[in-house]
Amino acid sequence: MKKHILTITIVSMVFGSCVTPINMTQDRAKTIGKNRLEVAGSYTKYSDEENNQVGNNNYGGRIGYGLSQDVDLKVRYERLVSTNENGGAGNYLSLLPKINLYQQKISLLVPVCSYFGDYIFDDDSRYSIAPEIIGTYSFGTNADISGMIKGDYFFPTEGKSHEFYWGFKVGFGVSSDLDKWAIRPEVGYMLNPNGPGQIWSYGVGLVYCFDLGGSQK
Repeated sequence: MKKHILTITIVSMVFGSCVTPINMTQDRAKTIGKNRLEVAGSYTKYSDEENNQVGNNNYGGRIGYGLSQDVDLKVRYERLVSTNENGGAGNYLSLLPKINLYQQKISLLVPVCSYFGDYIFDDDSRYSIAPEIIGTYSFGTNADISGMIKGDYFFPTEGKSHEFYWGFKVGFGVSSDLDKWAIRPEVGYMLNPNGPGQIWSYGVGLVYCFDLGGSQK
């Protein structure tokens, strides 16, 4: 397999098929709010424009809870389905703290992630930490635009070296009330700075937020 393919198929070493690391977020800077619940679903398409054998369709869900006005804790799962001719699929699971940094306009996400086949702690599983900064500009309560940058570090495991990826994204939110629900289309770009190749991604998320007892927006 060519070098530029190897640099962007870290997960192929796990599943034996060419699927790409997670990049998309479908989120905004504003936190959920204390004692509020968030439920989201998403679809994302990943592809390498230089080689159509590298890519995947992802189907996922996310649930989050507002621990305080400035801190959320979320859990995210995605099913990664390879689009190459040999097929194959894998799983992604992350625990995702989110912290408001500045006036609900800039936030930090720190996902701790596992890429795995049948079991999370298989010998072939890979683990990463992917800190991300989100900045959001809101147009009232009905629309917003977000820019995101992340660094995704894959820890070394037996027989596999560490890897690092940069990710960049732009997303939008459209709703009658962004604090209650939103449709969130997003487009992203990911690269390994130590090698050629480029992964583009696009997708859409649907997000609902619910008030619980004593909630604060």
